[in-house]
Amino acid sequence: MKGLLWVARRKALGVWVRPEHSPLVLQRIWTEYVLGTRAQADAEAEEARREHGVDALDRQLVVVVLTVMLSLLLLRFFGRPHESQWLTAVLRFIGLETLAGDFHTAMFEAPDRRFNQRIYWATARLIAYVVIPAISIRLLLRKRIRDFGTSLKGLREHAAPYLVMGAVVLPVIFIASFEPGFARKYPYYPLAPDEPLWPFFIGWELLYGLQFVALEFFYRGFFIHGAKPRLGFASVFLMLPPYLMIHFGKPFPEAVGSIIAGFALGTMSLRTHSMWWGAGLHVLAGWSMDWLALWHRGLL
Repeated sequence: MKGLLWVARRKALGVWVRPEHSPLVLQRIWTEYVLGTRAQADAEAEEARREHGVDALDRQLVVVVLTVMLSLLLLRFFGRPHESQWLTAVLRFIGLETLAGDFHTAMFEAPDRRFNQRIYWATARLIAYVVIPAISIRLLLRKRIRDFGTSLKGLREHAAPYLVMGAVVLPVIFIASFEPGFARKYPYYPLAPDEPLWPFFIGWELLYGLQFVALEFFYRGFFIHGAKPRLGFASVFLMLPPYLMIHFGKPFPEAVGSIIAGFALGTMSLRTHSMWWGAGLHVLAGWSMDWLALWHRGLL
């Protein structure tokens, strides 16, 4: 397998470019982390096709794509707080009138309803991004969840590229935070006048970070690694359109940036077989946006 990867790498790159032979940093990054990852992923896909057969991998790809569509469909029409009335109707239909009333009160009438709505929002994403794909992996594909981008092996040795990405992304976020649209969009849990950070805002930030981990598992774990055995490196591009679409409604620069970030994080997930560093970077970026928005409003 290692020999196959080495040959594929040389075939894709023509000749291996040593760092000292390449004076341009961007050229070295492109060669090592994009072209090299493409060669690696395509070689692994070729190995999978020989081992399992194209028909089996086609079936896996169909299961992955259908699962992604189901999760996104449920999230779009049932995953937002103002769409939670369906759950009240279900509870009443099965005879749980008291629970239905309590749920409706918590979501729309209770003093802390804003935080309760954020709990609903985050829970819906955990179900769509983690629970449904995990069920698909175990029951339909009959595979291990750790084979879908959740490997912990080699995390330390892969830290450096993500630290560089963080050093690039955080200044961009800081500059973008001065745009008027930024302050209008963030944070998702707006503080009421004179409301302290604890407990609701801090609680929200924890939920917010957790849903970013779930999102990374969905797009850079389940989606990419589920499609890779059939598509190789092209699985990154299959993932990008739906990932971009979840950024519709956000500021235009952020939507454009999601394409670049999605490509970079997807490529690195294929390279490292893990989405964990990407999840950490995504959490850091999300938290930075919220806290910068508070800072601009003079709330810190």
